[in-house]
Amino acid sequence: MKKKLPWLRYDMKQAEYREAKERENDAAKAFEEAAKLLNDLKEPVMYGGLSYFYTSLFKYLILFFVF
Repeated sequence: MKKKLPWLRYDMKQAEYREAKERENDAAKAFEEAAKLLNDLKEPVMYGGLSYFYTSLFKYLILFFVF
């Protein structure tokens, strides 16, 4: 039994390592998804074919030059 004990410890450590590696990969995938979502939310909002920024700028310029 003494000869088998180090191998059992090694197998237990190897199983712990595999589980930790799997959790790390899952966390990396979740992080990538969150990063993609954040990048999608940072894009300007589309409003009738033009971005909202240009639409509001256009409305401001029209109001400025008309009045």
